[in-house]
Amino acid sequence: FHHLSKYVKLRDGMRCFSCGHDDPHQLHAHHLYPKHDFPEKFWEEDNLITLCVECHGKVHGYRV
Repeated sequence: FHHLSKYVKLRDGMRCFSCGHDDPHQLHAHHLYPKHDFPEKFWEEDNLITLCVECHGKVHGYRV
């Protein structure tokens, strides 16, 4: 998954899709369709976007 995550971050210009944050150490690849509900989409690059730690936490309902 590490290579796909890196690819997605590069594809998205190393910026958070939501807020534009650009610290590479704070970026995550986020599954649009949750992997526990859609395991067949886990490896699909169009199911991933780049989010920063804070925005990723908001999507999942927790504070960072």
